[in-house]
Amino acid sequence: MRNIKFWKLLQCLAVGLALLLMAVSSGNKEAGRPMEQGDGNEFVIEDGVLIMYTGTDSEVIVPEEVTSIGDYAFSNCSSLTSITLPNGVSRIGNYAFEQCSSLTRIQLPSGLASIGNRAFSYCSSLTSLELPSGLTEIGGLAFYDCDSLTNLAVAEGNVAYQSFHGCLYSAYGEELICCPAGKKEITLLEGVTSIGDGAFSNCRRLKRIQLPSGLKNIGNWAFELCSGLSSIELPSGVVSIGDYAFESCIELNRIELPSTVTSIGECAFVYCSSLAIYGETGSYAERYAKENDIPFEPLGGF
Repeated sequence: MRNIKFWKLLQCLAVGLALLLMAVSSGNKEAGRPMEQGDGNEFVIEDGVLIMYTGTDSEVIVPEEVTSIGDYAFSNCSSLTSITLPNGVSRIGNYAFEQCSSLTRIQLPSGLASIGNRAFSYCSSLTSLELPSGLTEIGGLAFYDCDSLTNLAVAEGNVAYQSFHGCLYSAYGEELICCPAGKKEITLLEGVTSIGDGAFSNCRRLKRIQLPSGLKNIGNWAFELCSGLSSIELPSGVVSIGDYAFESCIELNRIELPSTVTSIGECAFVYCSSLAIYGETGSYAERYAKENDIPFEPLGGF
């Protein structure tokens, strides 16, 4: 009798030990998970913010609970070709889709209010994008070096932006905000008075441009890395040229500066090794050229 009780006790102890080991193992696995994730453990979500996408699918539908796409959330997802965002998303963070080189389609919700800095930079397969009616803020260089992008459209009812010939402007057309990098030629709105920071940055395919007569200001990095641009004439009335405005325009050999120019920013023509400045004798343009060891060719005098 004692032997039977002894063996039953051993069996109970063995079963209890096995259950304990299983519980410990399960607990370790749960502790190793960074945070609660979405379907398929592909979406790392915290308080409505999609922190990171860890999957490798080519077509992705973001869960309905997401209200914000965090910084770098899809960065370097090279297999991603299509993504649909839920209606509740109001923000896309900085660098959110940077270097998604295969991305060709993204559906932006109408309530999207802001797009961060360089959010779509280096999305080299993206050809067209419609910006929703609720969008009121776009960060710097949001579409930098999207070299297949030729069309930025704006949905009807947007109060902050408008589109003309695929380029993005402020609501009333006084500022050019972005020319898509895939553009080979462009006709600007005649009412443009300012070319925004980085508006033509890295538009390597651009060969020629005629600027509107009312233009007054050219922003920082406005034409940087426009390596196909060989000459440009600034209309009379232009007052200022920003920092690094024509940096690394390696084919630029002629720029005509009107006498109205009174300010040229730091390193505005750095790495433009073939450049000559054309302007009026005695003008600020002539003084600037001499101070910066840039060849000057007179067009006349005051």
